[in-house]
Amino acid sequence: MEKAINLLWTSGWDSTFRLLEIIFKEKKKVQPYYIIDHNRKNSNFELKAIDKILKDLEDTYPTERKLILPLIIKEKKDINIPIHITNAFNKINTVIRIGTQYEWLAAFCEQEKLTEVELSVFKNERTLQIFNDSNQSDLKNAIHTLYKNFSFPLLDVNKMDMLLIARENNWLQFMNSTWFCHKPKNGKPCGKCNPCLITIKEGLGFRIPFINRLKGKIKIAKKRVKKSLGLKR
Repeated sequence: MEKAINLLWTSGWDSTFRLLEIIFKEKKKVQPYYIIDHNRKNSNFELKAIDKILKDLEDTYPTERKLILPLIIKEKKDINIPIHITNAFNKINTVIRIGTQYEWLAAFCEQEKLTEVELSVFKNERTLQIFNDSNQSDLKNAIHTLYKNFSFPLLDVNKMDMLLIARENNWLQFMNSTWFCHKPKNGKPCGKCNPCLITIKEGLGFRIPFINRLKGKIKIAKKRVKKSLGLKR
């Protein structure tokens, strides 16, 4: 029996694209995982987006929908982070800042004894710099410790590439249901949180209401000015 592909699915643009790629192009089974963090405002939005995408797939492509195994939901509060993972995370952060999620996601994989878990990190993300600039042996060891149970299938594409591929394959119905904002305002993307800023920067700002998008662009402009002046963000 063919082993299902383990995928961390947040309902976001990148991980949803990867989900669709697996079931439509590769025609393989996929086991999606979702880590719920009750301290984040967007968990309910993400889970609602997942439900909608799955329902729409069931309505339009029932054969491919069957390739998606039941979503496994885990609680972030139940993840125990061992010291060696924390040390590796801290070591990498002395070179480049990475998201705190990589620490507890690495711990999750180790705790659940999962390997080859797909992370939908797209081309040009900050974490790619780590793999390109890791000449020190201790840094290489830290990278191995933190990322050894992950695979990165989307390193050769960016968000606009995904948009074009989704359009060519009639996936936009599902891609437009994805969720990304960490701090939604009145049920809409805020335009100012990091995922919203990345969405704007990568050319998908049309997914954010105009006023909120404008706020995000102003924030990006302020960051650029501060950087050019050598000021702290």
